[in-house]
Amino acid sequence: IKHGETWQYIGLCHYYLKAYKKAIVAYKKAATLDNTFKQKDYYNNMGMAYLKRRKFSKARAAFKAYQNIHSQEGKVYRNFQLLSK
Repeated sequence: IKHGETWQYIGLCHYYLKAYKKAIVAYKKAATLDNTFKQKDYYNNMGMAYLKRRKFSKARAAFKAYQNIHSQEGKVYRNFQLLSK
C-alpha cells in the first residue's frame, strides 16, 4: 500500500465517522503523496466532505473538477442532485 492510499482510507474513515474536517485534511494529504488520487476519487470525496460541512461553493467546485475527469459516471449526476437539496 502506498502512503497516499493509506491517507485516502484514513479520510474515508473520518468521513464515515462524520469528522468531515479531518476527512478533508486526510484527502489533501493523500493527494500530495499520490498524484494519481486526483485522477480517481479525490474530487468526489472532497466534494462530499465539503457538502456535509455545508461549504457549498467548495463542494460545487470539487464536483465540477470530478465531472471534468469522469463525465460519464453516475456520481456526477448524483453529486449535483445532492447540491440542489
